[in-house]
Amino acid sequence: MTTEQEQAIEVLSKMEELLATPDRWTKEADARDECGHEIRPTDPDAFCFCLNGAATACGAEGQIYRLIDETLWEATGEEFWAESWNDAPERTHSEVLEVLAKAKTLIASGEVK
Repeated sequence: MTTEQEQAIEVLSKMEELLATPDRWTKEADARDECGHEIRPTDPDAFCFCLNGAATACGAEGQIYRLIDETLWEATGEEFWAESWNDAPERTHSEVLEVLAKAKTLIASGEVK
């Protein structure tokens, strides 16, 4: 496994922890404060996050961000853009956690490089 793959798995694990409960996940904003106001995901007052915001808050950038994005695309099994997939009306919190777990497995198995 490459260093980039290891770092991507580490970020995905942090994202799982950050989004562990439904109240920590949001739609239609990268992040929100506890009052529900839209806020930058790197702001210390950020409380809940979408997939994209969680990746940013957990330090994904550059090649690691691209690897995570490509892997999430593969994990969803459909055309994927973090915002549109996350914000789909039918999307559930459990699906978000499932796709994060699947993404880690795909990277660890070498299916996504």
